[in-house]
Amino acid sequence: MKITKTNNISKKLTRGLIIGIAVSVAFTALITLILAFILDKSGKLPYSALDYITLAAGALGTFAGGYVAARIIKSSGLIVGAITGAVVFALTFIIGLTRGNGISLFALYRLTAYVFASLLGGILGVNKGDKIKIK
Repeated sequence: MKITKTNNISKKLTRGLIIGIAVSVAFTALITLILAFILDKSGKLPYSALDYITLAAGALGTFAGGYVAARIIKSSGLIVGAITGAVVFALTFIIGLTRGNGISLFALYRLTAYVFASLLGGILGVNKGDKIKIK
């Protein structure tokens, strides 16, 4: 079978998005673990602040995911970032629904933060000089 340029582009896009989403989830988990350790040792943070802490951790994670995905794909940072952030939000939203969390205004905040952070990461990732090469 002859591989066309379109197949190579879609393969590169798919690979970049999958790796970006994986980086986003892993980075978010790492940040959350570190923050949980710090909060456990300090014990002074009110429970109501946890939503905002996890929102910030998720935003940092989606920033990293959008950055990595855009570096791999090497173009379309806005689109790549938006897709990465939206997919990570969808994953967290679905997991939240299965755990009994309802649909709320905070979900809209989370969507906005994830997509915006991932967009920013995508823009910075495309505009960075040296490119990441994954074979």
